[in-house]
Amino acid sequence: MTPPRERAVAFVVARLSSSRLPAKQLRPVGGTPILDWIFRNLRDCRELDEVVLATVAEPANEPLREAARRGGVSFFRYEGGVNDVTTRLRRAAETHGAD
Repeated sequence: MTPPRERAVAFVVARLSSSRLPAKQLRPVGGTPILDWIFRNLRDCRELDEVVLATVAEPANEPLREAARRGGVSFFRYEGGVNDVTTRLRRAAETHGAD
């Protein structure tokens, strides 16, 4: 008997309030925003069950919600601190049933 396959979820961690290059994820490369390139390539990966954009609950990050919708991926908004990246990922994994 084959064991059940684990649920594979790719998390794209992003926030727009970077001090060095704010909103770099939305900048176009070849006329297409960087996040769209990332989402397109991840959606094409047959081993993934879901792609999730994980961000922090800051007003500056609201454009990421639209980017996720446009890219056909799920959206996770973490209510904790900006620097709590591992906790943000753990909560996103729990919410989206990732193994």
